[in-house]
Amino acid sequence: MNHLRTFLIGAIAFLFCMSVSNFAFAETQQGESPESKNEAAAKVAEMLEKARAGNAEAQAFIGGAFWQRAEFLFDEHRRDEAWKYEEQAFHWINAAADQEDPLGMYLRGKMYEEFDHNDVRGAPKIDDLPFHEQDPTRMQYAIHWYERAAESGESLAQLRLGRIFEARTGSFKGVERDPFVARKWLKMAAEQDLTSAYWPYAQIVMNGYGLTKEEKVNTYGKGENGINNRIKASVPWTQKAAAAGNGEASWYMRDWYLDNTFGQFNRIAAEYWLRMSYKQGYFQAEDIIRWQSQPELLAIAEVVLDSYKQAFANMDDHWEAKEFVIRDKQLSRTNDPIYIGILIGKGPNGDFATRLKCPTKDGSINCSEG
Repeated sequence: MNHLRTFLIGAIAFLFCMSVSNFAFAETQQGESPESKNEAAAKVAEMLEKARAGNAEAQAFIGGAFWQRAEFLFDEHRRDEAWKYEEQAFHWINAAADQEDPLGMYLRGKMYEEFDHNDVRGAPKIDDLPFHEQDPTRMQYAIHWYERAAESGESLAQLRLGRIFEARTGSFKGVERDPFVARKWLKMAAEQDLTSAYWPYAQIVMNGYGLTKEEKVNTYGKGENGINNRIKASVPWTQKAAAAGNGEASWYMRDWYLDNTFGQFNRIAAEYWLRMSYKQGYFQAEDIIRWQSQPELLAIAEVVLDSYKQAFANMDDHWEAKEFVIRDKQLSRTNDPIYIGILIGKGPNGDFATRLKCPTKDGSINCSEG
C-alpha cells in the first residue's frame, strides 16, 4: 500500500502541472485534450477539498506533490515560484504529521533532513538554505520523525532509516552507522514490497551486513560455502530488484550465472540478464553491449552463426543455431584475431549455450568448443 502512496504523490504532482485549480498551475502538456485537463483539475480539486476538510492522508499527498513541484521548479531555476510551492508543501505536510499520518511524519522528517528552519511548523528561511550543511541536530529531529513514521508502517521511512544507518564510511550527516539497525529497517521495507528497498536489502543479505560473526556462521556457514549461501539467500530480492528495473541487480544475476554460483553454469540465463541490465541503463552492461555491437564483431558473429546454421541443417531437424554473441577478442602468437563467444540455439534436449573459440587465419574462421 505504501508504494502505491508514493506513486500517487507523483501522479498528483503531474496533475498539478495540468490544472489551474486555486493555485494557478498554468502549465499544460502539448496535445492534451480539454477532457483530460478537466478530469485532472477535478481530481486535484477533490484531493484539495479532502485536505482542507482535515483528511490527513490527502494532506500528505498534497504536501508531497507540492514538494515535487517545488523541486522541479528549482531545477528549472525558477526559484521565486519554487519558494511558494515549498511554503504550501510544508503547510500540508505539517498538517498531516500533526495528525500522525505515517506519510506525513515521513515527509516532516525529510523536511528536517533537507531544509533548515527554526520552527518546523512554519515556512523555512528560504534566503539562507544550507543545502549541504552537516547538521547533526537537524538529523536527530529527522530521524525522530522517520522512526515514528517507520514504526507506523511507512515503508519509505523504513528505507530512509536503513540507508542512513548503513553508511559504510563511518557516519552520514553526523549519524553514526549501525548495521544492525540498518538491516532491521531495510528488511521491513523490502517485505512491504517497496521496490526501491529490494536491492539495498539484497546487498545487506549478500554481504552478511548487520549480523555478528557468530550469526553469520550459524545462519550461512563458514568460508566460501557461507558466502555462496548468503548470495543464494539474496537471490529472491535481487530478482525482484532486477524485475523492478534495477540494472545493477540484473548485472549481478548475470555474473552469478557465469560464475556457476547456483551450481549450474547457464549461459542463456547470463545473456538474458546482461540484456536486461543493458536495457535498464547499467553502465557496465552498456559497455559490453556497445563493444559487441562494433561492425567488425557483428560481421564475424554473422559468419559464425551462418556456418553453424548450415552445419545443423545438414544434420537433422532437432538442432537449430539462433545467435552467436562475441564476448572477447584475443590475438594469437601470429597476431591473428581469436574470437571468443557463445553460440545459443536449440537441440534435442532443449535450449543450449556453448562457448566457442574461433581463431582466424588467412581470412578463414574455424571454431571449436572450449
